[in-house]
Amino acid sequence: MSTFRSYWPVLVVVLLLMGPTAGQAAPDCAECHEPETGAAYADRLQESIHAGMGCTPCHAGKDVVPHDDEVGPPPGRACRQCHSDVADAYSSHGVLEATPATEAPNCADCHGSHTIVAVTDTTSRVHARRQPASCNTCHGSATFAEDHHLVKTRLDAYARSVHGPKTSADGVPAATCVDCHSMSDNVHAIPGRGPADSPIHFFEVANTCGRCHADVLDHYEIGIHGRLNARGETDAPTCTTCHGEHEIVPTGAPGSPVSPTHVAGQTCAPCHESVLLNSRYGVEAGVVASFEDSYHGMKAQAGDTEVANCASCHGVHGILPPGDPRSRVHPDNLVDTCGACHEGISAEMAGIPIHTADDESPYHTQVATTIEDVYIAAIVIIIGLMVVHWLIDLARHLIDHAKTRPRVRRMRTDEVWMHAALALSFTVLVITGFALVYDQTWFATLLFGWEGGFAMRGIIHRIAAVLFVLTIVWHLVFLVASRRGRGFFVDITPRPRDFRFFFQQIAYNLRLRRDEPEAGRFTYVEKAEYWALVWGAAVMVLSGFALWFDDWLIGVLPRGSIEVAWVVHFWEAWLATLAIAVWHFYATIFKPEVYPMNPSWITGTMPVEQYREEHPAVWDGRERGEDGRRVRREEVGSEG
Repeated sequence: MSTFRSYWPVLVVVLLLMGPTAGQAAPDCAECHEPETGAAYADRLQESIHAGMGCTPCHAGKDVVPHDDEVGPPPGRACRQCHSDVADAYSSHGVLEATPATEAPNCADCHGSHTIVAVTDTTSRVHARRQPASCNTCHGSATFAEDHHLVKTRLDAYARSVHGPKTSADGVPAATCVDCHSMSDNVHAIPGRGPADSPIHFFEVANTCGRCHADVLDHYEIGIHGRLNARGETDAPTCTTCHGEHEIVPTGAPGSPVSPTHVAGQTCAPCHESVLLNSRYGVEAGVVASFEDSYHGMKAQAGDTEVANCASCHGVHGILPPGDPRSRVHPDNLVDTCGACHEGISAEMAGIPIHTADDESPYHTQVATTIEDVYIAAIVIIIGLMVVHWLIDLARHLIDHAKTRPRVRRMRTDEVWMHAALALSFTVLVITGFALVYDQTWFATLLFGWEGGFAMRGIIHRIAAVLFVLTIVWHLVFLVASRRGRGFFVDITPRPRDFRFFFQQIAYNLRLRRDEPEAGRFTYVEKAEYWALVWGAAVMVLSGFALWFDDWLIGVLPRGSIEVAWVVHFWEAWLATLAIAVWHFYATIFKPEVYPMNPSWITGTMPVEQYREEHPAVWDGRERGEDGRRVRREEVGSEG
């Protein structure tokens, strides 16, 4: 006993030395944590760049067992103990401050936790091959982008770009996220686009791209765009204005905004066709439009990648005003610029301006102008006389056709007016409706291109719509309130024999049947047309009123209903217009037996011979005719 009392202090010291230390080995911690989570922490740590460090250097305060789960620094704070320089640089990530109170990523979010390997290791989460996917964890999330008012980044777009891995032979991107978004001296300093020294600030973008494209930056800074950018003009284009941001594709790719076929319309036009910018900087207006109307422009729009475009003449990055002696389009340099394609071109020919109005172009010499005027006059006179000639001929035949006796009455006077109101309102609706959708077409500009014209278009469209609806109401009253109308409804209603008649007519037209089938009062063509009109009128009226009173209906109808009404109204209009042009006009105008037209829509009557040809069953007395009774030949007189 005395011996034990003598050595017990020594035993206490030995036991304390055998307890946990600040560098407690991973296997000791793994005894508890690996069975609990199923994760092989010890093996992962030994494979990482931190192998041999143990657990407690990062998980400080947990060297006593058992320990509180909350003990220890927040995630990422422990890294500061060794990486203080990096921690000091990482004060923010984009618009978020790097604090536990924000959603800014901590060290582990980007580098991993127990499996951190060197950045040069291809398995590292921040290796060039894997870095975009790591960033996409947050930036590819629509929810994250919405919460922080960001634009959702499309990783697939970046992957296809010239900077992405898909365009690299070894799979290593030409430029990763940090190459563009981080400060040049520290990859952990990733500011938002707001700070003036941010690499993605508007006035710093060119310098950021210049890290790799130094020669391009030199040219850009010399050019007019770079000079405007340097003096703080936000209107001046920078790299991303023309090339895009994440989906920068090769200049020769069909989808590139700076490809030969797109550079004028997609890249140069937004600025050089802007009335505001042209006025602000004193630039000539209409240069893109005049180019597109030129030989070069038309060839480019047709897909020719070899023909000259904006960049071919003005340069690419170092574009200079025409008055600058260094400019490719300075008068002293035009022979060399044009001669790149037109070898041996003369100075006189090279000096002919391209971007000018037709009446100002030097191409239009006095001789050329005179010849042009003669041709225009000749076209007006010759073609005009041709039109007059055939109008006289058509008028004569129509008059003779109208005077042909005897005749059969197809429509009474009120029915003729009803048809006229329907035709007029429909035609006006088609013209004014398509003028809204295709407002840049020649016919829309011709009819409504004047000041206030498109406001008047809307008024005319609504007046025609009201007339169309009133005509429908008129027709409904006719069907219900008159004996003739009720008979019309009975006769226009499809029957099984109409389907037989259809197949018999097809067989006859294909010469599979000798005798042409005989129609009654209405053929299947007329019945199909009438019921298509009924359907189309209902759809157009309902969808049209939904669009007319959308401010009221949008609070009543389900979400998206107005858009559905627009789609239905537009495509039903196309369907109705084409049906009239193809089905109705052939049957009443262009069919050989009918040409030049069936005059009953004007006079209400048609020649007996034409009636007998089209409706033999009625003429022969086998079916009832227009007045609800069988036609008696002795009743057909001077007009029927």
